[in-house]
Amino acid sequence: MFGSFDGWERFVARFVAAGLADDYTRFWWDVRPHPRFGTLEVRMPDQPTALARTTAFVALLQTMCAYFAAEQGEAADRGVYQQNRWAALRFGAEAELLH
Repeated sequence: MFGSFDGWERFVARFVAAGLADDYTRFWWDVRPHPRFGTLEVRMPDQPTALARTTAFVALLQTMCAYFAAEQGEAADRGVYQQNRWAALRFGAEAELLH
């Protein structure tokens, strides 16, 4: 979405300068960097109750982070993301997603 970490920092700084946010912790997204901890936060409405699904979800996130960190792919456009998010919310693990 931002192209770089610097782009994300500029985005946050713009909102802070305008008085619309105190800092980066005021952005409630599905995924966001957390510079204070050096992590990437992933928000989910519910934790999968099956350990196998939780493990698979964590493995998927790690793989995706490694893939994009190596700059082997491009971020999905916002429309695809929104549609996939809706399908996942509506149909859960059975959702058909556009990749």
